Parts: sequence; C-alpha cells; structure tokens
Amino acid sequence: LYEQLLAHQCQKRVTVYRGQVLSIVEYKKLEKSCGSIISLNSFLSTSLNRKIAERFVRQNMHLCASGDHVVVIFEIEADPAVVRMQNGNNRRPFAQIDELSYYEEESEVLFMLGSIFQLNEIYHNQLSSSADGTVSTIRMTLCSDHDNDIKQLYDHMKNEYDREEANLLSLGDVVKNMGKFDLAEKYYRRWLSELPSNDPSLGVLYQRLGMVADAKGEYDASFEWYQKSLEMKMQTRPSDHVNIGNTHNSIGETHRKKGDRARALESYNRAVSLFKQAHNEDHLLLASFYNNIGIIYQEEKKYFEALDFYEKSLNIKKKHLPSDHPNLGSSYNNIGAVHR
Repeated sequence: LYEQLLAHQCQKRVTVYRGQVLSIVEYKKLEKSCGSIISLNSFLSTSLNRKIAERFVRQNMHLCASGDHVVVIFEIEADPAVVRMQNGNNRRPFAQIDELSYYEEESEVLFMLGSIFQLNEIYHNQLSSSADGTVSTIRMTLCSDHDNDIKQLYDHMKNEYDREEANLLSLGDVVKNMGKFDLAEKYYRRWLSELPSNDPSLGVLYQRLGMVADAKGEYDASFEWYQKSLEMKMQTRPSDHVNIGNTHNSIGETHRKKGDRARALESYNRAVSLFKQAHNEDHLLLASFYNNIGIIYQEEKKYFEALDFYEKSLNIKKKHLPSDHPNLGSSYNNIGAVHR
C-alpha cells in the first residue's frame, strides 16, 4: 500500500475532511491538546469534499443522544512538501485514490500509517443546512518528521518521569535547552493560556518566557516577563527568597545587556541580599550573582571591586564543584583578565 500511495502522492496542497464519532472523553482530551502534536497508528481516510463528512455527521447524530459521544469533522491541511525527503520520496505519503477506492465519488485521500499532525484549533460552525445545527470542527495540519521528533521526545518525557501527562511547561523546557526558542515560546504560551490568572506556577512560567525572550535578544520583552514573574512570586511565595532573588538577577542581566549598568548592579545586589536573608550565603547561584557584579565593575574599570567579587564567586564554586569543572576555569579567566 505504501508503494501505491507513493505512486499517487498528491502533488499540491489540499484541504481534506473526515467525519468521525468520538467518545466524550476522547473529545475532551483533544480540546486540551490544541497546539500539540499527535500521531496516528492507523491509515486515515479523508475526502476532498466536506459534504461527504457532513453526511456522515447527519447519519450518526443519533449516537450523541446519550451525551457519551460526539460527532465531529476533522479538517486537515496537507502540503506534500512538508513530508518530502531529500531523495524526493515521501516517508509518509498521502494520495488521492479515487481509482483505487470502491467509492469513487467520495474523492478519497488516504494518509499513510504513522502520519503526524498538529492540532490547531477546535471551533463550531453550521452544517450546510442551518436546520441541521452545528458541528465541532477539529482543524489540523500535516507535520514533518522534525515535528515527529518533538512528539517522540514528548512521549519519552512521559515515560522518563513516570507522569500520566507531561505538561507543556516541561516540553518547553526541553526544546528551550535544545536551542529551539521559538518552539519553546509556543509551548509556554500555550501553557499560559490554560492556567487561571491566580495560578502560583505563573511565576515560573513568566520566568521561562523571559529566558526565551532574552535568548532571542528581545530584551524589552524579557524585562517585562521577568517583572511579571517577580510580582507573581512576591504575591504567592513572599518568603521564597531563593527564587525571588534569582528573578532579580535575571532582571539585572537584562539591564546589563541593554547597557544600563546602574540598574543592573541594583538588581544584582537585591538578589545577593535576598540570598543572605535566606541564610544561603554559600549557595551556588550566589557565585553567579557575584560574578555578574564583578562584570559590571570590570566594565566600569573598577578593577579592585571586580577582583573582589570574582574571588567571592570562585570561593563559593570551589565548595560545590570538582577541581576540573569548567565553571572554575571561567572564574580563573575573569580574575586573570582583571590582572592584565
């Protein structure tokens, strides 16, 4: 069948439709999965003609009477360029198979086993005849193998951490660490849209969005996210000096990158003060704060002050890190640069 699909592969972008009966549990899961990647473990039969899908919906409306099921229409956009490999073939082809299908009038398009899609949105619209009422339409887009790698990573995370559901924050963290900042922002924003406005985890999420903006060089946006994170953390966890201090340090980094050394130094010192209040004077993060203060003083050519803070940073690192750790090397380099 793969060879037949490959031989009849669609050569241009198409929009196809499929009517389907879902349990209410399945439907609710899909509602919560907008923006996510989903894969299919079977072949998927669709039609170029939406009316074919609507006819299926009308014929099966009676199954929804109990409230346990819902009839939906899948609307799928598929571009053959998305699944085309370097050799010109398609790993997971989709093809219009009128001449192979028993129902030629249905303009059937069949997707290969294992095809993957992004679930874009679910919306409600009228059937062709307004008397027939409304139907939920689930809009999806065919994705590439790159997106499948992300899907596999997501599945791996669920197994690795023994969670029933690896949330979008976790997935965003992983792709952020892979350097995929736009994708990370997408997952973070999707998670943001699902949280209530008073959720205590918003402080962490705002911090992540600030980190992504910072990595993209969007320092104004980064500063705004860090400020929101700081405000939320101070409201929900006022005694969490470590996390609040870390956010002050992040704000300081943003000021420094924007060239405002005075405000950067002010934020760094607030971070140090909070850590000392928490009796964490040897915390490894404090070494980072001291190092950042040293950078400010070095940029201002205040070398004695810079050296003092670089040495404070080094002394803390020595308590936590092995002697051959590269972070120790960076401290020695900073100290050496001041002496030069």
